[in-house]
Amino acid sequence: MHHSPLFYRSSSPASGQPYAGSVPAATVQTIDIACPPTRALDFLSDAQQWLPWAMPELQAVQPLPFGQWLLTAPTGLRKLRLRPDPLPGALTLELVDPTAGTWPIPVYLRPTSTGCQLVVTLRQPAHVSAEAFETCLRNALSGLSMFRLVLEQD
Repeated sequence: MHHSPLFYRSSSPASGQPYAGSVPAATVQTIDIACPPTRALDFLSDAQQWLPWAMPELQAVQPLPFGQWLLTAPTGLRKLRLRPDPLPGALTLELVDPTAGTWPIPVYLRPTSTGCQLVVTLRQPAHVSAEAFETCLRNALSGLSMFRLVLEQD
């Protein structure tokens, strides 16, 4: 099994430099996963498998038609749309809140010699406070750690 640092880059896309202290309005998280990109993309496309631990505040996840999911959270209902990109290994997760709008989260899986790299870009939506975005980032880091562990199991 390939053992590299879990997150070897956490940066503001504008500067390309790692951040320290306050959380920027956007971050890019990149992790190495020792599995083929197709397996990681298949797993990522089944939100019911990964949403409960990637978004721990969720109370329920229900599939909807056309690659969509209904999410029940303490703050109300949301919808998740999985939008495949024309690029191989690319996908956009769109969280749709009926009052706050849509939050697109681009995800890209790059093949490597040991499996793939998962690249996730998180931008702070206008309707999300800095504190809530920081919590979201912590949950995302935890979720990506679990994502890696699950996919690296034999």
